[in-house]
Amino acid sequence: ASQISPHTALSSRGVPSRGGGVFAAMSSTESKLAEVIQRVFRVTLTDPGADGAAGGDLLYLESLAIELVSEGAEPPFLVTEPLLERALIARLSLTADAMPERWRSDPEHAPFPWLLASFARCDAESRKTRSRDEAFAAKNADCLRQCFEYCVSYSGLLLNPTMAGMFPQPPAFENRGPLQLFDAMKGAGAFERITGEAGGLPSGFLDLLGARFEHEGLEEILGPVLAQLPSLIKGVSPLGETHRPLSLLCQIAASKPCAAAMSKHERWRPDSRGAALFGGAALSRPDGRRFEEECLLGPFFQCAALPDDPPPALVGPNGVPMPTPGAARRPLEPDVRQQCFADLDRRRAGELEASYSAIRGVSKTVREGLYQALYVMLRHGGDVRESVVAWLASNCDANVGRSKMQIASEVCASHGGAFNLSSVATRLAAPFADPNTGKFRKIDPDYVRSKKFCRLDMSDTTRVALSDAELQTNALSEDEEAGAAPYGFICECFFLTARAMHLGYVKCAAEHTSLAREVQDRARQMEDVDAMRDSWAASIPGGPSQFQMAQFERRVGEMKAELDKAKSNYAMFEATLLDPETLGEAARFYRLGAAWLRGGAEG
Repeated sequence: ASQISPHTALSSRGVPSRGGGVFAAMSSTESKLAEVIQRVFRVTLTDPGADGAAGGDLLYLESLAIELVSEGAEPPFLVTEPLLERALIARLSLTADAMPERWRSDPEHAPFPWLLASFARCDAESRKTRSRDEAFAAKNADCLRQCFEYCVSYSGLLLNPTMAGMFPQPPAFENRGPLQLFDAMKGAGAFERITGEAGGLPSGFLDLLGARFEHEGLEEILGPVLAQLPSLIKGVSPLGETHRPLSLLCQIAASKPCAAAMSKHERWRPDSRGAALFGGAALSRPDGRRFEEECLLGPFFQCAALPDDPPPALVGPNGVPMPTPGAARRPLEPDVRQQCFADLDRRRAGELEASYSAIRGVSKTVREGLYQALYVMLRHGGDVRESVVAWLASNCDANVGRSKMQIASEVCASHGGAFNLSSVATRLAAPFADPNTGKFRKIDPDYVRSKKFCRLDMSDTTRVALSDAELQTNALSEDEEAGAAPYGFICECFFLTARAMHLGYVKCAAEHTSLAREVQDRARQMEDVDAMRDSWAASIPGGPSQFQMAQFERRVGEMKAELDKAKSNYAMFEATLLDPETLGEAARFYRLGAAWLRGGAEG
């Protein structure tokens, strides 16, 4: 039998048994299942011949066919369930050089793209019309379930950096390592022909990957992917491509093992203590801008239709520009100001209202994605829920500077980031925001007096007739907190939302009001300059020179640009803050606050 060529065509088909060397005749059910397996994994044990016509788009596993012949089996063979794992190992062990010429340019020539595409084909097979033969349908479902498991298991082995080198991979794919998963998510490189330009993983793949490797290297697999995830939306405005990154974020958050890995990532809640403005030792104060830039969710929350202008340039005594933190900051693209609110003086009311509607629509999509991601993570409970609440508190604490009269934008999160945080927080508080439900009675004012359980840094919070010494005296004592249970989610969410609203929506509303005054002042200045144009020219003997006129006109142009920018910024705040849905959420939360305060006053 060892001398029989696997290329020899015989009339009988057998299922090899590695144990006793007995090859029983194959039933019709087994034959049908083998055909399904071969379609799913695009492999065959039948020699396609010199022209390859017999194999179609299937890859001939010649090494396994020869191995089977040496074991006493007689060809032709089919990839049956007992042979499936051996076939997968044979396929994974193939190098690109050992493949036929037509396979070397196939998008599935590399192992992970092939397994991912096989998972998608397996999913397609499972969705086909069920057979009337219930026995076959049950066996087919079991077979496909096994195929799913193999795709996920071997994908995890390929992606885990600690298992590198287990199977040969083309250098370009091997160098990407676990980032192949990220490439597949965004449809980049070779994965574009598999997942399409829209990218994305096959339905259910990430859930199974998380469940399979939860305790066997999932953090190592997802770590590099999560670190790159913010790059998909960093620098993107709500007018840009936000659907894909938000969908991926929600997919990861929806899988409890993946959400747990994300909440344990070093960039989930990075140290918010910033460096000194011009270099040097770390500062004692938190840096909200750094937190926003470095944490995994920061760029997602930063995506908003609100201005985030760099601070004014600083000029030294010698006239040389000084390095200014944040000076390199650029508007999110596509630029909302340019796309929707440029040349406001020439815009008709209908056009402006259309811009407002467009901005509110795309901004709502972003906020909905952010809310869904955090909400589903909270639903997971346990450590994942704890990490989300801790992240909300850290974000608020990192941005205490936003509560000041003047915001230092170089050490505070953007208006968009703070606004989105407050908006998501009010959505999370919505289930208990109706005073009629009475859930507000679970809000305990002692929370802010607790040194043990209060997550928020209340040291800089404005206090009415309360000194620092009195504040310390009013804190709960160790005896009062000994044996006390942690405060419930409703209580924590209420105080976190109140803090987020103060730093986000309320502060943005104050900026909106300030911009209204700025627009009026700049418009008045422009009128004054226009009115004095003729008198200024007449006051210069012989009239102004060409150079003087150019300087005057340049300054007028600068003033006009500053006025236009102030008007655009005002319109951006108005489009966002006066969104009826946003106003409703804010009003419901503050109605809850009023009901709680009244309840406390009435006892």
